[in-house]
Amino acid sequence: MRITSFNITDVGYHYIGLRVLAAMPMASRDVQVQSISRNVLKYARDRALRLMLPEPKSNYETVGEKICQELAHFSFADGTRNKGYELTDSGRHALTLLDEKRHTELRRLMVSVHLETYTNLHAVVHTHIACGEILSPVVEASRAQDPKYIAELLTPAFGDDAMEVATRVMEATTGQSSKTIEDTMREWILEKLIPGTKLGVSLFRAMGDRLVSLRLLNIRKATTEQGEFAKSLFQKGVSNVERV
Repeated sequence: MRITSFNITDVGYHYIGLRVLAAMPMASRDVQVQSISRNVLKYARDRALRLMLPEPKSNYETVGEKICQELAHFSFADGTRNKGYELTDSGRHALTLLDEKRHTELRRLMVSVHLETYTNLHAVVHTHIACGEILSPVVEASRAQDPKYIAELLTPAFGDDAMEVATRVMEATTGQSSKTIEDTMREWILEKLIPGTKLGVSLFRAMGDRLVSLRLLNIRKATTEQGEFAKSLFQKGVSNVERV
């Protein structure tokens, strides 16, 4: 299965889903979904306030159903009954780990079900394990039309072929904004490093946020002699990831 959700960027949303489904097992699907969405909105607002971030723009109305669908993908919930979702034995086990604050066991469980469920997420993780990091270029608007500069940003991924690839990028984005050029470069880098996954830039970014919440990746800005990048780095020491 391929992960496609742009909404669920934090594994904490799944924990909210587990608690809501446990609290209202006999409620209708609509009531369960609405309750999860409301709780996720509160979670996102509280987190933004705690970290002094801007208030979330989304109202999260659709996220509740997506969370339930993912919990079903993970075999944590059963959505086949007519009335609504209910936790499976696996879901109740995950909730027990959460309630008992057995965080290491819970994180290991969540890492495992993510890697087992989503082939494209699995590929992203193992590419980071193999490469150590992925450098996604950040294009300065004032230099976006400079082929030499674009080639420098592509060098970490394409090496000696960077100038040739830069020429193709410029041809493919003639008259486009620096943001379009940046996204095109990132798409080509992803296709080079993770071939066959058909990862768009938006999905890769959302997936990165999910992997950060699982503590598998660390993402930060990095400046090298080639320029500025968003650097996604595998978090070493995560138990059992290499064997999944």
